[in-house]
Amino acid sequence: MNQLKNCNKLASYHWETVAASQEEFRILENYMNKDKLYLFVSRDILDSNYDLSKVTLGDKPIKLVESSFNLPGTGLKALFLVGKFDLKDKSSSDVLKVPGLNKAGNVAVGYKKK
Repeated sequence: MNQLKNCNKLASYHWETVAASQEEFRILENYMNKDKLYLFVSRDILDSNYDLSKVTLGDKPIKLVESSFNLPGTGLKALFLVGKFDLKDKSSSDVLKVPGLNKAGNVAVGYKKK
């Protein structure tokens, strides 16, 4: 029940996302100015048992989250919320690293708009 409440709360936000198109992807400056960034991945990445703990943003490791929340992606693919980066203490780099990423449209990073 708590997860459903959390999912509904997340759905009430407007989200701004950008697709990561390669293993090392430079995040836009207006994203890096946020306190938190969220990582979304497609179902095929979830089903592949990919080790999401390998994903980093500069020197910031990802904090994985349990969620069933998703956003519509490209080509009718849903992108599922899997983690977040806390950027209150700024990262040393604006490069998102997703080792082994081989298809564009499977990974996106975003933030909640007010």
